[in-house]
Amino acid sequence: PAGSEDVPAGAVPARAATLAGLPPTWIGVGDLDLFVAEDIAFAAALTAAGVPVRLTVVPGAFHLFDAFDADVARCFRADLIAALRRALYP
Repeated sequence: PAGSEDVPAGAVPARAATLAGLPPTWIGVGDLDLFVAEDIAFAAALTAAGVPVRLTVVPGAFHLFDAFDADVARCFRADLIAALRRALYP
């Protein structure tokens, strides 16, 4: 089950013994999201392991805010798409 100790470490990067060697990572989250602290901590751990990280924290945004048709969501999605382009087409 999700969250149990039976989930292989490779399936959950945050549980890995080392994060070194992971690919460049983009993390996007709203500052009102329940997972914002975990996302920020994971970005810091990746950075400490030498993994290039781009962390985007959107002020006033809640979980799944980007599912709505709003300027802030469009900007967020554009940032995500730009990160994917950089990763896939270096």
